[in-house]
Amino acid sequence: RYDEACTAFAEATRLDPSLFIAWSNSATCHQIRGRGVEAIRCYREATRLDPGFLYARVQGLTVARETSDWRGWAAD
Repeated sequence: RYDEACTAFAEATRLDPSLFIAWSNSATCHQIRGRGVEAIRCYREATRLDPGFLYARVQGLTVARETSDWRGWAAD
């Protein structure tokens, strides 16, 4: 039911863009569904909103490694 979860988290971030945990959960849904670019975008937003939220940073870097897409992580 990841499609439903992705839709729900997208709605949560639309209603309140400051919900870093919703961004991270959305990213996890995208990651599981093989949507690396979207997963990275959402993990980056979660990390931007809460720089101390290490789960999003680690997962984002994991997806970056898997996709060889390091854009935006080098400066961190």
